[in-house]
Amino acid sequence: MAVLLLLAAGVYLAGQTLDTDTRTRLRVNCLCRQGKWQDCLDELRRAPGVEYSASLLCDVNRALFETGQLPTAMFFFPQKPGCYSHAAPTASTWKVRAMHCCDWAA
Repeated sequence: MAVLLLLAAGVYLAGQTLDTDTRTRLRVNCLCRQGKWQDCLDELRRAPGVEYSASLLCDVNRALFETGQLPTAMFFFPQKPGCYSHAAPTASTWKVRAMHCCDWAA
């Protein structure tokens, strides 16, 4: 019985540590709490496909503000909870993504 319990705990922990979205969100949160704003943004740029929660959006926008990039790079990151990030947008795609993630098209 104890072996099965240890095996189940191991499988659970392995699943949690292999969840790259959760690890990325936690790493970004930790970097923001330490005031490493540019590292936070760099981490998100290296991890396309992360689902943006409301707390992650707050961290991203604060990091953009603290680094002076808020007016120029705000829409390079989704601005609606539940949106998924993609590779860094080019000048031609930023407006389409901004409209999708901010409901401006509706």
